[in-house]
Amino acid sequence: MLEGFLRRDRANRAVICDYVSMEMYKGDPVVAAPKSMMILAKYPEQVVVLKSTVNSVRNPGWKQGLSDRLIDHNQTKEFATYANLVSEQPLRDSVRQQLTQMGIIAASHFERVLHDAEGLSSVFSNIVSLFDKKKLEEFRIDAAPYSKETVVAFLDLVYKLTAVTFENHPSKPKSPSEGDEVNTFTFRYVLCATLLWKRWIKGGRQNSIAPKHLVNDLADANIAAYATFFDGILSNDNRLNSLYSEARSILSLLGAPE
Repeated sequence: MLEGFLRRDRANRAVICDYVSMEMYKGDPVVAAPKSMMILAKYPEQVVVLKSTVNSVRNPGWKQGLSDRLIDHNQTKEFATYANLVSEQPLRDSVRQQLTQMGIIAASHFERVLHDAEGLSSVFSNIVSLFDKKKLEEFRIDAAPYSKETVVAFLDLVYKLTAVTFENHPSKPKSPSEGDEVNTFTFRYVLCATLLWKRWIKGGRQNSIAPKHLVNDLADANIAAYATFFDGILSNDNRLNSLYSEARSILSLLGAPE
């Protein structure tokens, strides 16, 4: 599917965010990285590499240049060199060493996320108390379109969680001007994470979310949030595709640019 997309039109671009890259470095990156790069290495000029999430949260919510500000232009320019080095067989010793180091960094990151997820489980459980039984029942039976009261309560929660995230984020990003929130990565990530929380309610898991599953869901939220700044997700994962579509629909209703 990826190769068909890139081959079909030279104007098509594959956009790579940090969570996608880190998935490649999990396990044995010396084996996984060359396989993961096999198709992209054929079309290096059509690959766009994004900034890390830590840097993306610092981007202001101005509409002009919205997606361009997320792009790491240096890494994008150097991608062809990277792809060639990773595709060489046998790999150079220096490349093997660097890939091994990237694997260690990726593993450390996911361990940290797993640790943080243990605390997030209780946070999402406490959020349930903000919704009365009628609203929760709408989520459980997936009674879309939801009532106006439920929609207002859901969006109010997203805006509040976004404000708290800006306030407590370790990189200390500047809070956006009123009306620009929907254009920030933080808002869109929180929106996707809260949509996943709504799904947990439907599945009856809102009070017992295993940290391991929460990590996977938050990775999906990260990828879907980035996708809302571009043209969607190229994936066979129906759950991830659905998350993106729902988030994009809500953003459109809130006036966020396509």
